[in-house]
Amino acid sequence: MATIGLDIQPLQFVEIRGDTSMQGCIDAVSLAVERVGAVPCLNLTSIAHEAERIRTLSSDWLRRPSPFLLDLARTVDAVIVVERDWS
Repeated sequence: MATIGLDIQPLQFVEIRGDTSMQGCIDAVSLAVERVGAVPCLNLTSIAHEAERIRTLSSDWLRRPSPFLLDLARTVDAVIVVERDWS
């Protein structure tokens, strides 16, 4: 059984990424993933937070992914990015 037009399968680990302004949509996607029997992992940030990171952190720091994020990337079966058209 697929969800949201994607081939998400039971027991898969699915990262759902998005901006905090899209919380309602992210919650709906997460619920749809769970209904299939997969496990959602929410990864939420805000545009303001990302802008501040880019403005204040060194380029060396930004180039070096955290061990947690590297481990997450090795673990997930699928990634869904929820974006808003800001135009």
